[in-house]
Amino acid sequence: MKKVRPKKYSVLYYVGVFLTVSVTLAIYGIFDHQRQGISYFEWIVPHIYFPFFITIIMIVFQRFRKKIDVGVEEDKEKHDFVLHMSERVKQELAFDLEDFRVLQQSDAFQKALYDAYNITIYGESEMVNFSTIETRFKEGSKEHLAIQIIREEVQRLQQDKR
Repeated sequence: MKKVRPKKYSVLYYVGVFLTVSVTLAIYGIFDHQRQGISYFEWIVPHIYFPFFITIIMIVFQRFRKKIDVGVEEDKEKHDFVLHMSERVKQELAFDLEDFRVLQQSDAFQKALYDAYNITIYGESEMVNFSTIETRFKEGSKEHLAIQIIREEVQRLQQDKR
């Protein structure tokens, strides 16, 4: 399971935005000032703030979006975790679609999967550990077998982290 880092924009990116807007404005100005019948200088003066304005809007938008995306990143990590674990369970136990539907509809299994995700991120604690998670399910049930596979995979992921 790979971790995706959010994209960071450097100063060079914003310089590129500024230059692109400036060049576009200059080219547009060449054609528009001829159409309007005024000098290029008279045309460019009222439009000179456009590159600054657009660059500032881009900076503000990126910072605002970065603050909003914090919750989205966590949801994406949870989603990636669930997909990874379901793939491992599918490989190990050869579950079919109906088996996964049973797991999906089981509230206890969904809570156990969320706890397994928290163990992956924060480690085991007295309240949340695999011993307590496994006792929620009957020995030999599909949920119990899936949790055992998930336990092995979480332990492997934690080993890889170190």
